Amino acid sequence: AAQAARRPAADAWVIPVVARAAGAMDAASFAGVLPQAAGDPAAYSVDNPPAIGPYVDLYFVGDGGRRLAVDVRAAAGPVEMWEFAVATDMAGVEVELALPDLSEVPVDKSVVLVDEAAGKRMYARTMTSYSYDSGEGGTRRFRLEVADRGDAGLMITSATATSVGGRMTVSYTLSAEAQVSVEVLNIAGRRVATPGGDLAPAGVSTTSWNGRGATGTQCPAGRYLVRITAHADDGQQVQALVPLSLNR
Repeated sequence: AAQAARRPAADAWVIPVVARAAGAMDAASFAGVLPQAAGDPAAYSVDNPPAIGPYVDLYFVGDGGRRLAVDVRAAAGPVEMWEFAVATDMAGVEVELALPDLSEVPVDKSVVLVDEAAGKRMYARTMTSYSYDSGEGGTRRFRLEVADRGDAGLMITSATATSVGGRMTVSYTLSAEAQVSVEVLNIAGRRVATPGGDLAPAGVSTTSWNGRGATGTQCPAGRYLVRITAHADDGQQVQALVPLSLNR
């Protein structure tokens, strides 16, 4: 009934979330928004069925710890979050998460996948998949965030790079959240190190470099360039280039 009533729109959309591991798959998990859920929320939420091993099992965490295969809300505010977990009884396998279809989510909203255990944030619109090692098996917690995007364009401002005692600190300010990479280049423009690469929030962020190249050897003192590249999930890309004098 919920599927028949749903019509993709600014206030009606779903996001499928898929987990795979060693040939097992859970492809029946959905988060979303549907105005009709206001009248009877329980009718638009589906309990997660028991898993039969060997398994990988993905479920949303509802009120009171209720495990849900489908977690649909009545309306989307400026920021909506869905807590979910991925469980497996298999040790030492690669677990892959994917959000294969975001076409229903309005283009003015960002979609971010958060690995709470690793402290990583990833833009789902530009992410093919995300993988991690299951370790000894068990449960790993994640979060799905859907938020309104600001109207301002992406900018990098106040970028600086300083070196003290062979260690570098680069500081920059973003006008909006973006995926950022920080690279150290020699004067010929060749990359010698990549000390930073992560999702950075709007505002001031810093990255440090230990003065070593990709092979782990110390880079000689002298002049370098630091290239900061920021990618927004709507395709915007901006760069900043700042000089660095590496002192030892």
